[in-house]
Amino acid sequence: MIYSIFPKHTATIYERYPKMNTSKDEVLELNKTVSSSEVVGTFNTKILLDFDLYGNSQSMTTDGNIASAYFLNLYTSTINTPDNSFTIKAGPVADTWTPGLGRSTHLPITETGVAWNYPSGDNSWTNTTASFSGTATQSIEYSSIVKDLRVNITTAVQELETSSEIDKGLLVSRTEAHELDGNKYGHINFYSAETTTVYKPRLEIHYVDDTFTTGSLTALDLTAEHYVY
Repeated sequence: MIYSIFPKHTATIYERYPKMNTSKDEVLELNKTVSSSEVVGTFNTKILLDFDLYGNSQSMTTDGNIASAYFLNLYTSTINTPDNSFTIKAGPVADTWTPGLGRSTHLPITETGVAWNYPSGDNSWTNTTASFSGTATQSIEYSSIVKDLRVNITTAVQELETSSEIDKGLLVSRTEAHELDGNKYGHINFYSAETTTVYKPRLEIHYVDDTFTTGSLTALDLTAEHYVY
C-alpha cells in the first residue's frame, strides 16, 4: 500500500538575505549566486520541510501499520542550470525551526520566522546556519533531464519518527563543497507547501497491509492435467 502526506511548513533560507523569512512563498529555491558585476560574494540557499514525521508515525502505529520505505518527492517549477546533473543532500536538520508569514517579495522583508541567520526568534543555529544532524543524511544525484526529485529517505525518516524532540524536519541543500567553490550551478525551483497547484512536496509512504490465510485451499493434484488461463 502507498499513501502520501504533505508538509505542514516549508521555507527557503537565503544567505544573501540572512534575516528574510519566506515561509509563504509558493516555490522553494535551491540557488547559488556567484560574484558578478551586480553581486559581490557567493550566496547559497537551503530548503526546509516539516512533515511532522513523529505524529505520522504515531498515527500509523495506532492503525497497526508499519512503513517499509519513505520517498521524498519535490516537483520542479522552473530550472536553469548549466549542468545536466549534480549532487545535492537531504537529511534531518539539526535545530528546531519555526515558520513565518514572509515572502521573498515583501518590502520591507519579513524577519519573523526561520531565516538564514536563525531558526526562530533570537535563537541561533547550532552551526551558524541550518545544518544536517545524525547519520541519515545522504547525497543525491539530481538530474535536470528528469527534473523532479524523488529520493528514498527511509533511514532519515526512521531516525526522526522515534521522538517529537528529535523530529525537527528535513533539510535539502547542495553539498558543502559545491556551496563553497566558485562554480555556477544555476537554480532549481520546486513547488512549496503554499503552492496553489497539485504539485506540493509529498512524502510517499510504502507499507504492507495484506493479510493471508494459509492452508485454506485444496491441495493441487500433481497427477492430473492442469490448464493455465
